[in-house]
Amino acid sequence: MKLKLLIYFFILLLINCLACTNLNVRHLTKRPIQINTPQEIKMRYLNFIFTARYKEKQTYIITGNIFFKNIPMWASYIQELWLTAYLCNEEGKVLAKELKVYQSQPIPKKGLPFSFKLKIKKTSYPINYITFGYSFKLSPNANYKESLISHPLSGEKDLIFYASQKAFLE
Repeated sequence: MKLKLLIYFFILLLINCLACTNLNVRHLTKRPIQINTPQEIKMRYLNFIFTARYKEKQTYIITGNIFFKNIPMWASYIQELWLTAYLCNEEGKVLAKELKVYQSQPIPKKGLPFSFKLKIKKTSYPINYITFGYSFKLSPNANYKESLISHPLSGEKDLIFYASQKAFLE
């Protein structure tokens, strides 16, 4: 019975802590939002070229393309790709976000298109910055399967490249 109460108390404490946390993107490259003007954000492994439009009711539409960079020469196929667009204030406090998950596909040479619709809830913070987050896994081809067994002594390597840059909880 005491263990049940302890677990119940721990769960309530965890929920309370999560309710008090905020997403922050101060560590990511961000740019001031410029409406109807092409912009670029260069991150470690992706470049985002985009245009922001403002619609009624505090809604921003962000459209553009991503371009992969600094990836291994053998990487030619996207196994997993998650993109997130963030609207934030100058300090990096996230005020709106949207996540898109992409299907597996070859890495496009002419960029991969994206579109985000970010609706801002009423806030007293000025919204004037945009940034992006990502998480992806690349492989040499569509049928590539990761080995379940590591081969450190033979020198064989799994050809999977993983990269991620995201918001953090504070």
